[in-house]
Amino acid sequence: MGAKEAVKVLREKYRPPTKVCHCITVRLKVENIGLFDAIVEHSGRCCLPSTERAKQGKVTLIVSPYFFESTLQLLDRVRKSAVPEKVADLLKR
Repeated sequence: MGAKEAVKVLREKYRPPTKVCHCITVRLKVENIGLFDAIVEHSGRCCLPSTERAKQGKVTLIVSPYFFESTLQLLDRVRKSAVPEKVADLLKR
């Protein structure tokens, strides 16, 4: 079996995922971003936080569709603990 045939077989056997990820933007006080990032990072790895816009008080969570509900539950628990000011759900598909 040649390389092209092997690649064809692998592509047929292992299809790429069809679901896209969700992005949720959370607004926080700038001084709470480190704490929020640590909580999210160590809560079962249900999402990937991006602190690219931390100086603006925004953290973007990249969420797999398989962990979307658990991420929303995590955000609800964090919201109740009074860390974030406002949670804006900006779902991008």
